[in-house]
Amino acid sequence: LGADIDLKGNEKNPWTPIGSGEKLFEGILDGDGHTIRGLYVGKPMKGEEKNNQGLFAKNGGTIQNLTVEGAVWGHSGIGGIAGDNTGTITGCTNKVNVNGGESVGGIAGVNKGWIEKSENHGSITGMNSKDFGESFSLSVKLEGGIGGIAGGNYTNVVHNEVMGGQITGCINRGEIKRPG
Repeated sequence: LGADIDLKGNEKNPWTPIGSGEKLFEGILDGDGHTIRGLYVGKPMKGEEKNNQGLFAKNGGTIQNLTVEGAVWGHSGIGGIAGDNTGTITGCTNKVNVNGGESVGGIAGVNKGWIEKSENHGSITGMNSKDFGESFSLSVKLEGGIGGIAGGNYTNVVHNEVMGGQITGCINRGEIKRPG
């Protein structure tokens, strides 16, 4: 990005996450230290399940050096930067208040890729989350959880090599809530 961006999102002007539907974001977004403000991904209507919600629905590319501010609601796979991450997120800061049912995280709702050197400052609320934690390390495999960095981090060890979700050098500074 060459400058900060204000999406001016609200209930009447909600954001459609990048990489929604069958399409996966596979490019590179370098925020170059800039901020995207006014992100608003609306509350699901009664009976509707909104999954993979955030600035990006599904990230398979690289998102770096970006700060995001706003509010996101959804059901499962809800994050400030990405709902579902199979790519790389590095040097990013989330200041989005994230609200969902399960797999709710500040940076990513579900992580199967790399998240590094990133911070969460947003409030994270998971209504139906099964597991609860400040953030997740390399070896954690939690499903349907809530966390400052990722709500679910999926890793596998194949031939003594860790594959999948990696979280390194990240900090959670936001509040994590599970009502009830």
